Amino acid sequence: MAETGDITDVPRLTSAGYNYTLDQNSRYLEDASFLRLRQLSVGYSLPGSLVDRVRLNNVRLYFVAANLFILTKYTGDPETSVTSNPNAQGLGGFGTPPQPRSFQFGLNVTF
Repeated sequence: MAETGDITDVPRLTSAGYNYTLDQNSRYLEDASFLRLRQLSVGYSLPGSLVDRVRLNNVRLYFVAANLFILTKYTGDPETSVTSNPNAQGLGGFGTPPQPRSFQFGLNVTF
């Protein structure tokens, strides 16, 4: 007869065999598919008629953003790893900081 706590999906911790630590098993296997917008660049050059009035050749405004978003069900960052070995299994993203998000605004003026 099953007692309270006997029926669970959490395995018992043992010192023998696959005890669900970093041994290779599928318990913590996740789908790491993702969609990331790594870089977005938008620029606009002012019309020549407007630029000529202030005696300039060209005026360009721009915006650059990096790592705007990532769409994934993976609990970490699917592009990071704690080791330089790309074939390391079960170690992706463990304790790795997220990739930074950055924004740049600029103005190019040609005299």
